[in-house]
Amino acid sequence: MSCRKRLLSGGPSPPNRSVILADSRQRRILALLLAQSDPIPEDALASQLAVQKAKAEDLPSSVVQELHRQIRIDLYHRCLPELESVGWIERQPTGIVSTEQLPVECVEESFTEGDGSWEALAALLVRPRRQRVASTIADHTQPLSLEELSTALTASEQSWWTAGGVDDESMLPTILHHIDLPILENVGLIEYNSDEKIITQQQHLEMVLDQADVANGSNDTATTDS
Repeated sequence: MSCRKRLLSGGPSPPNRSVILADSRQRRILALLLAQSDPIPEDALASQLAVQKAKAEDLPSSVVQELHRQIRIDLYHRCLPELESVGWIERQPTGIVSTEQLPVECVEESFTEGDGSWEALAALLVRPRRQRVASTIADHTQPLSLEELSTALTASEQSWWTAGGVDDESMLPTILHHIDLPILENVGLIEYNSDEKIITQQQHLEMVLDQADVANGSNDTATTDS
């Protein structure tokens, strides 16, 4: 069962793999590892990331050394342990390599920073609750009201929205109106008329949901279908 179907059926939320993919530095790390067949030493990886960041943000070359120091610390304490914990990288005597468990079919087209489709995908990956909201909107070919969306979301088991940080069902329309729907509109997945409280899906919503399915697909081996 795909992660999207599991979310719709009220099954368990995916582990932190999707959140890792929503992290821009983690994406750049994986992109560098995928681009090379040989292991990359940790120090060299930090150097490449520092140069990339300085170039992308048009920073003077004098700051690269400090960026390298900061990134090296982040690699050691956060990035690499997270990637290792989900089985996407492996430490070898000569450096770090990506593993076969990395969902290449998802990430290989998603590492271009500034790509609007990636921003939309990241908005879904970082909050599993939002994937459920987007999936429900995609199931309606016609515009639907905020009330209709809230009713559809709460009609199934309670577990998905309590796990998503909504403790009180009555608060769901407010959270959708002020948080989730504006975010989905900002990344181009829906059009939300906040005055009339009407939601209309945009053409590429299904495509981005399919990309989210692939990103979450690596969780299937670690998650039992319900």
